[in-house]
Amino acid sequence: MDMKALCLILAYLMRLNEIDEFFSSDIEIILAKAPFLITLMIEMTMQLAMDFKMKRCPKRITAKNVITLIEFSQNMMQAMWKDDDAFL
Repeated sequence: MDMKALCLILAYLMRLNEIDEFFSSDIEIILAKAPFLITLMIEMTMQLAMDFKMKRCPKRITAKNVITLIEFSQNMMQAMWKDDDAFL
C-alpha cells in the first residue's frame, strides 16, 4: 500500500482539517475509489469463505472478518474512528 494514501486515510479518519486543505484532491480521489475497493474486499472475503467450505483454501474466513470490513466501510464513509461515538 502506498504510504501517502495510508497517511491520508488516517488523517481523514482522525478529522485533521489542516491536512485536508493541502491534499483535498488526493483525498477526494481516495474517497471516490474506496466504496468500490471495499466492495471488492468483501466479495473476495466471501469467495475465500466459500473456497474454505469446499476445501479448496486452507485459510478459514469467519463472519468476524466480513463484519470488520463492513464496519470499516461505515467508518470510512462517515470519517469516524473505530472508537468514535456512533451518534457523531
